[in-house]
Amino acid sequence: MRERYLKSNNCGERKMKSELNINQVIDHLHYCVNEEGGIIDFPWCSELLYPFYLHFGDPNERFRSGSLLAFFGLLCEWEDGSGFPFCTGIEEYECHNFECYMDHFIELMDRTKRDYPSIYTTTISSLKNLIYHNDLIGTFKNISMDKRLQYKKFVEDEYAEHDKMVYFMALKEAGIDLQA
Repeated sequence: MRERYLKSNNCGERKMKSELNINQVIDHLHYCVNEEGGIIDFPWCSELLYPFYLHFGDPNERFRSGSLLAFFGLLCEWEDGSGFPFCTGIEEYECHNFECYMDHFIELMDRTKRDYPSIYTTTISSLKNLIYHNDLIGTFKNISMDKRLQYKKFVEDEYAEHDKMVYFMALKEAGIDLQA
């Protein structure tokens, strides 16, 4: 299963090149989480290459929560050092567009915080860690400095204290029930 999309300047207007749809990709994401017992070290730039951010505001709860969980998973991949699934402008492979993910996440933050508080908290927590330990600002030279500073301020201003159980609650909000 390989999902690719054509690059464009407008995040909301990417065109799908394959016949896969969001339902198939979310099914595969759920399969990966259940198979691995968590959300680390997934094929983000192959089988799970999909513009999930397009579904952050989807009326379908499964697509919305699964897409938000995918963003958290992409951040985990970077945070734990097992991979880097985002474009920085120098890759020779297809990967995810961090700017599109952040723009959509910020735009829909109030709804996400209300509907999926655990997914929101885990995502903000990962972003905070990446800002402080992995140089979020220095990593994305392909994104304007103003945008990078906006992302940093957004993350710094958000509260995200949590314990280990919030991770399992985030999975549950996305329809995945792993035993803690």
